[in-house]
Amino acid sequence: MIRRSFAALSAGLTLMALTGCASLHTMPFANATEKLEDKQTAIYLLMVTMENQYRSYDQPTFLGVIVDRRVGDQWERESHTMDMNGVVVVPGAPVNSYAARLALAPGEYRLRTLYGNSYSPLGNTHFYAPLYAPLSVRESRGVAYLGNVRATLRQAKAGAPAPTQEAASFDVVITDGWRTDEAAFRNQFPVLAKAPIRKAVLPPYDRARVAREVARDPGK
Repeated sequence: MIRRSFAALSAGLTLMALTGCASLHTMPFANATEKLEDKQTAIYLLMVTMENQYRSYDQPTFLGVIVDRRVGDQWERESHTMDMNGVVVVPGAPVNSYAARLALAPGEYRLRTLYGNSYSPLGNTHFYAPLYAPLSVRESRGVAYLGNVRATLRQAKAGAPAPTQEAASFDVVITDGWRTDEAAFRNQFPVLAKAPIRKAVLPPYDRARVAREVARDPGK
C-alpha cells in the first residue's frame, strides 16, 4: 500500500512540476472501495502502451495523460495521473500496458500528450508522445472506451514531420482493441465487471496534423 501511494504521489508531483499550473486529477478506481454509481462525471477508458525501441534499455513508465479542456476561447490544462492499479502485465511483452481512466465532465477536450518517465543509472528521461486527439463529452455519467494507444519511440528518419526527442520520435497508433482490452479493464477493476461500456474510439492518429498542432502550441 505504501509503495502504491508513493508511486502515485511521485507521478503526480513529476507531472505538476513539468506541466506548470495544470490541475491534477487522480484516475477513478485507484481505490478499490470506489463505486461507479457515486461518480458525478463520465469515465473514459484508454489502454496505453509506451515502448522505447530507440534505446531498449531505457523503457518509460507511463505516468499520465495531459488533457486540455476548452473554456471559452482558451484551453485549460489537466494532468490525469496514473496509479499502480492500472498496470497491465502482458505475458511475453517487452513492456507493460496501462489501463488509464479519465473522469471528464461534459465539454470539449483534446487528449494532448501521453507522459512517461524512466529511471536509470544515467539519470531520468522524460517521454512525451503528442496525441492532440479531439474528444467531445456529452454525457454526465456512464463509461466509454476510447481505444488502444501504442506509442513507440524509434530512431528518427531524416525530414521526419513530427518533433523529435533527442534523435528519436514517437510512432503513435490508435486502434479499437476492445476485443482484448475489455477483459483487462473488467478484470483489473471489479467495479467495471458488469458495467455497460460503450465504444467511442478516438480517430486514427494523423501524424502530419499533430505536427502542425505541436508547431502552433509547442508546450508539452
